[in-house]
Amino acid sequence: MKKIFLFLSIVYSLYSAEVIFKRGDVSVGMILGSGSIEYGNNSQTYFIGGLEANYFIIDGLSIGVGANHWFGDNPTLTEYYFPVTYYLDISSDLYPYAGITYKYNSYSETFDNYSSLVYRGGVAYKVEWGYIAFGYAFDNSLDNEVDDRSYPELTFGFVF
Repeated sequence: MKKIFLFLSIVYSLYSAEVIFKRGDVSVGMILGSGSIEYGNNSQTYFIGGLEANYFIIDGLSIGVGANHWFGDNPTLTEYYFPVTYYLDISSDLYPYAGITYKYNSYSETFDNYSSLVYRGGVAYKVEWGYIAFGYAFDNSLDNEVDDRSYPELTFGFVF
């Protein structure tokens, strides 16, 4: 009897917990950071600003659009990207995620524009206003002349 009560209590708590990343949700994020471009013996440092919006087409699965602009040096860089991300609902607070993003990189001068596929994974933690996620990204260039790169990601997402 105790096992049945415990099982029903767990099922009820999972069912009644406020779920994020559900069908119809929209998340909006602002990107702020810094980065560098290295070529030859030169390195240039930039401030990065951008916006991203995602829509959940089914529970846990979002599609989105975003753009980042790299300011502060020449050439400038604008990244346009289209992410698809799946959040696995394993608890009421933690959501492991994995995704793939198509990204188009457009330089103002000097470099050729190129495309890449970005593979991402990590874990999102539910908070009162949305989520905080930490993960890692592998940015694989579709152009053989551009080096692949990887980097950590920290996201503060507002869901409504």
